Amino acid sequence: MIFNAGVFELYKADGHTVCGLGVEWTEPRTITEGALALLGKAFLAVGFFAGVGALVAGNAASGPPAAPFAVAAVLFFGLFVATVRAGVRTPGKVNWMEFHEDGRITASWDRTVWKTRVEDIRSIESVQLHQKKKEEDSDYTHGVRFITRRGKILRVAENLEPDDSVTLAVLLNEALEAVRYPQVGASPSGEPVAVW
Repeated sequence: MIFNAGVFELYKADGHTVCGLGVEWTEPRTITEGALALLGKAFLAVGFFAGVGALVAGNAASGPPAAPFAVAAVLFFGLFVATVRAGVRTPGKVNWMEFHEDGRITASWDRTVWKTRVEDIRSIESVQLHQKKKEEDSDYTHGVRFITRRGKILRVAENLEPDDSVTLAVLLNEALEAVRYPQVGASPSGEPVAVW
C-alpha cells in the first residue's frame, strides 16, 4: 500500500465559511495484502519447479520436451511479479477525522459525534503497537493514539509503518491546534474571522 495523508477544510452551510479542519489518511488492507503475498509465494514456487523441470527435460535425451516446462516457468514467474506489484499497489482503506470549531470530533469509523471534545485532547502521538519478530514480518507495526486530559487513550490508527504514523500524528496535531487556536483576521467588511 502507498500511504497518503492530507488535511482538508470543513465549511458551514453557506459553502464559504471554514468551520473546522479534517485529516484523511489511508491504512493498509492487511488481509488482502497478506493473501496476495501468499499467492505470490505459491506462483514463485511453482515457477521454480517448472524451471527445474525444463532444465531436467532439456538435459534428458529421451525425456519429455522442455518447451512446455519453460513456458510454464515463464508464465508462473510473470504471475509472481504481477501479484507482488498488485500487493504493493493495493489501495488502502480511507479513514478521516474531523475537528470542528465548536469542539466536536467526528471520524469515519464512528460517524456519531464523539463524547471526547477538541479541548479534551492533550496529546496525539505515534506509538509502536507490534514488534517484528522476523525480518519478513510486516512493517505495519505502528499506530496513532490520542491521550485525553483524564488519561484515557483512544487509538485512531493502526497498521502503519513507523514513518507514516509520525506523519499522521503531525497532521492530526496541526489540524487540532489550528482549530483550538485559530488565527484571527479581518473580512472585507472589517469583521473578525478565523483564518485557517
